Amino acid sequence: MKTQLLAIDLDGTLLTRDKQIPTKAVEAIERARAAEVAVVLASGRIRPSMRKFSDQLDLSRGPMISGNGTHVSLEPTRDLLQEPLLPRGLEIISAYAVSNDIHLNIYTPTRLFFLKETPWGELYRERVETVVPEIYAGSLGEENCLKALIVDSPEKMTSHTQNLLAELAGLNIRATESEPEYLEFMSSTASKGSALVALAQALEVPIEATAAIGDYLNDLEMIQVAGISAAVSNAHPLVKDTANVVVSSNEEAGVAEFIDEFVLKLT
Repeated sequence: MKTQLLAIDLDGTLLTRDKQIPTKAVEAIERARAAEVAVVLASGRIRPSMRKFSDQLDLSRGPMISGNGTHVSLEPTRDLLQEPLLPRGLEIISAYAVSNDIHLNIYTPTRLFFLKETPWGELYRERVETVVPEIYAGSLGEENCLKALIVDSPEKMTSHTQNLLAELAGLNIRATESEPEYLEFMSSTASKGSALVALAQALEVPIEATAAIGDYLNDLEMIQVAGISAAVSNAHPLVKDTANVVVSSNEEAGVAEFIDEFVLKLT
């Protein structure tokens, strides 16, 4: 079936290690759009921190999947859905972070908050300083919390996951990983996969006519539901096992290979 909608993960997939989009990938995305394939960025980032890259690709005025599928927008000021984290869940996660002295990020649709400043927070700030306009402290006010993200050593993540999911039982909250050091909590009904399904329905695109490419565990559901899916060669082993095809790494413009060798071959 002709591919009509392509979802592309950012970090570790489209972006190189130094957070650049390879020229080959930019050109391939242009070719896909010229072939009437709708291209959407699908990231764990919130929309403002995706803006630099969507602007570069001329995608900022169109649909976007952000916050690991907790927020889907059709246009910059027109939402399709938001799936916020329950306030009680955020309270439990925040208390756990404080009592265990670990770093916590809190995300709204438009802003990122640090629960408090920590050494891990400084590392996170260095990683994202060129794309996150501002990091806030204090109360969320009336804004929805879309997700909460713990930053800690990878070897501690299994323990954090088990401990927190036990405390969060019954609150319809799930955990996923977007990097070895990042453990994210969000609504159990939210994922990049469910977001892709909702967006395809809104655009009247059969799910069989969708394509997706990613690299990490937060991309799994999107990889599973897409009509055709790819993992970059640097992807997590489970993502590579799940995807239909494995292409070159993010450093080698694997997105361009997927578009040219698979997506456009189906158009």
